[in-house]
Amino acid sequence: MSKFTKFAAVLFIIAFIFGCASSKTSKESSTGSKQLPSGTPSGSIHWEGEEFSAILDGAWGHGTVDFKGKVYKFKSTAVGVGGFGGQKISATGKVYNLKNISDFPGKYNIARAGATAAMGAGYWYIRNNNGVEIVMKPESEGLALSLGLSGITVQMVNE
Repeated sequence: MSKFTKFAAVLFIIAFIFGCASSKTSKESSTGSKQLPSGTPSGSIHWEGEEFSAILDGAWGHGTVDFKGKVYKFKSTAVGVGGFGGQKISATGKVYNLKNISDFPGKYNIARAGATAAMGAGYWYIRNNNGVEIVMKPESEGLALSLGLSGITVQMVNE
């Protein structure tokens, strides 16, 4: 077995363990299938950032959330385990269960799996401890393989 194959196998096992451990961060039905938030979205979101991985994962970015007719700016950082490569990401989506803008910042968790070769796409579902749920469609450019768990910190930016 080559060193690369062993490395890939270890990376997959670590990502699988972290992904299974993260199952509490997603909503699941009694059958075990993931349920996306239902009802009317509280607002919309746009985010842009960059991600680089070499087993450990780091990402940073900035964006806006439109809530009750007002646009709020935020920045984010993320650290995680599982992946290799680099990519630029732009994502748009909907925010659910946001009752007050003060519930938006904080810590979010995301279990992720995907690959980018030149351009990639998929969906993200993230949730914070305040019950705020976000569903985004990211579009990425670069060369990356990601499989693992990340913790995201969101901070509001004052103008």
